[in-house]
Amino acid sequence: MGSLNINLANSIIELHPSRAAFWIGGKTLFLSDLHLGKAESYQSQGVPLPSGGSQLDLSKIKELFDFYHPEELWILGDFIHSKNGLSQIQLLETFAALLTESKVKAKIILGNHDRPLRGYIPESLRTEYIEFVDDFIETEDFICSHDDLPMATKPVISGHIHPVIKIRSGFDSLRLPCFLRSSHGVLLPAFSSLAGGFEITPKRGDEVYVVAGDSILKL
Repeated sequence: MGSLNINLANSIIELHPSRAAFWIGGKTLFLSDLHLGKAESYQSQGVPLPSGGSQLDLSKIKELFDFYHPEELWILGDFIHSKNGLSQIQLLETFAALLTESKVKAKIILGNHDRPLRGYIPESLRTEYIEFVDDFIETEDFICSHDDLPMATKPVISGHIHPVIKIRSGFDSLRLPCFLRSSHGVLLPAFSSLAGGFEITPKRGDEVYVVAGDSILKL
C-alpha cells in the first residue's frame, strides 16, 4: 500500500490508506472514530443500515497489527457509536481478543459518543490491555485528543470532524476522506467504514493528504 510519512515536531508519522496513522518512534498506531456498533444502533431506530461494517473495521485493525507490529493502539475518541453499540458483545469480545492475541495495549480516549457511556463499560472491555482516557494523551512532542485543543502549546493529533475533501474535474466531483495537516497539528479521517464526512476547506499553508484507494496522495 502507498503510505506517506510526515514529520510532526521531530516525530515521523506514517499516514496509511486504511485511514490510520503510525508513530514510528513510539511504535504506536493511531486511529479515530471507530464507531463500533453504528449499524446496529441505527437499526434499533428503524433505519435499515446494513450490518458488517464494524466487523470489517476490526479486520482492518488486525491487518494493521500484522503489518506494523505496534506496541500500543491509541483510539482518539468515538470508539463506540452509542449505548446500543455496547450491546454488541461479540464485537467487543472480538476487539478485546484481538488486543490480547497481538499483545497490543489500547488507550481509548473518550469522545463525544463515548463519554455518556463511561458507567456502562462491559466486563469484556475491562482487561489489562485496555485503558480508557478521559481527556487526552500527551507525549514529549505532541498531544492526542478527540477534539482539537486550540490552547495547546504542542501539535495536536485529533479526530471528531471526519474530514473529507471535494475534488473536482470538469463537471465531475468526488468526496474523499483525508488527513489534514495544519500549523496546529494533524486531523485524522474517520476509521469507520460507515462514517459520514465533513467537507473541509483548507487554509493557506495547510496540507491535505487524500485517501485514494490503496494510496495516500498529497494535493
